[in-house]
Amino acid sequence: MTRKASPERVAAIRSRVQAVFSELRKMGFICKSNFSCCMTCATAELVEIGEKRRRNRACYWHHQDEEHFRDTGLLFLRYCYLPRNGIEVDTDTTPLEKQIGEQVAAAMKKQGLEIEWDGDPGKTIIVTGITPKD
Repeated sequence: MTRKASPERVAAIRSRVQAVFSELRKMGFICKSNFSCCMTCATAELVEIGEKRRRNRACYWHHQDEEHFRDTGLLFLRYCYLPRNGIEVDTDTTPLEKQIGEQVAAAMKKQGLEIEWDGDPGKTIIVTGITPKD
């Protein structure tokens, strides 16, 4: 039997993540909370939004991540590069995706969030809690 995360814990983490999203938006990110049903649909929608807003990076979590967050208190944050016209087959975007992940991870830590991420641009950033104050 899995223990549900407390509503207070979820609210505290969500509040800090929203503050991070505000900072990331200033850096040119599209940021969305509890956005779309899954990663595939979210990415497709974000590419369209990116085209309209002339943005090329995003950070978000989708509905499935939201359910997991409410159950466990662990928030899976997804980040991505948004190529123009939705596709860039001839370009290796891995270095850019890594840079985007590093920007998101640094912003999370600056806001006092504990995260798990090994720097691999193919993996999500997991918000595991709030850093205790000294």
